[in-house]
This record gives sequence, structure tokens and C-alpha cells, in this order.
Amino acid sequence: MRQWWRHYEVEPRDSGRMSVRRPDGVVVDYACAAFHLAEQTEQTLVIYSDPH
Repeated sequence: MRQWWRHYEVEPRDSGRMSVRRPDGVVVDYACAAFHLAEQTEQTLVIYSDPH
């Protein structure tokens, strides 16, 4: 997998924080970052993580 990514130019698209309200009403905050391949901007990888 790592060798595959070496063949592509990956560019950051956006990053920040996102809040999601669960069905029980609790709001959960996430840090998020989006990346896309320079040659194929229609494909985006979004990573969500615990900001703490």
C-alpha cells in the first residue's frame, strides 16, 4: 500500500473540526482532514479523529 501512494501526488484539500449530533442528543466533536490525488480530484479521502 505504501508503495502505491508513492506513485501519486497527494494534496491536502481541507481540514478543521466537525460536530455531529448523535440520535441521543449528545454532540461529538471530531478533527477532520481531507486529501485528494492531484490527478484525480474527484476522489477524496477524509480522515476523522478524536481531537483530544
